[in-house]
Amino acid sequence: MRFITMKKIKSLFIGIGALSLLTACSQSPLKTAEPKTAAEFLVHASQAAEKKLKLTELRFYSPPGGYYYRDCMSGKENKNLCHKLYLAMVDYAKTTSTFNSLTIDDLTNQTTYQKLEEDYKRAWFNGV
Repeated sequence: MRFITMKKIKSLFIGIGALSLLTACSQSPLKTAEPKTAAEFLVHASQAAEKKLKLTELRFYSPPGGYYYRDCMSGKENKNLCHKLYLAMVDYAKTTSTFNSLTIDDLTNQTTYQKLEEDYKRAWFNGV
């Protein structure tokens, strides 16, 4: 058996480092999409997550839904429920071509949400 040489180890670490940088630098699809498109996606994702989590069966739910994401991002909802909602929204995102790389970090980024908040409210109000 041959031992791994220092040159091979160095090459391996350089490769891992480069891959880590590329992953860290990948842009959130919420930032790269048009604000209107991103906001409409978020409303649809929230609606789909609400159905998946059976939140539509609660008596205070009002169709068509989509407001749980807004309430979670505003701190008005239970953190445990919000985490489940975010996971379900990421699952929904995987079914789309534009947003399939979406992560929970992307969804919960306050700066991104604040930039999309007005478009989100508009999309939700228009019943997208």
